[in-house]
Amino acid sequence: MAIAVMPSEIENARVKWTEFYGFMKWKEHVGLATKINAFLQPFELGLYERHPFLEEGKIMGLLIVTQGIMLSGTHTQQELEEALGCKLPGLS
Repeated sequence: MAIAVMPSEIENARVKWTEFYGFMKWKEHVGLATKINAFLQPFELGLYERHPFLEEGKIMGLLIVTQGIMLSGTHTQQELEEALGCKLPGLS
């Protein structure tokens, strides 16, 4: 069931990240990981409200958000991996 909702939620994350990233004004020293976390927390609340079954695998929120960010074009997979300190699956 999780795979069925991923495309629409990744697109949702892309749209919301693009709005968030364009709207928020950050000081230069604020890193990408901090920005992702600021976005991830409220996004996950809505995600798990819409799809409670995803909450069991908390990694799903981060996976959906990072895929959405990559699709937005604001950051590359390499930039996200460096910021988060982990490898991410690529876009298919």
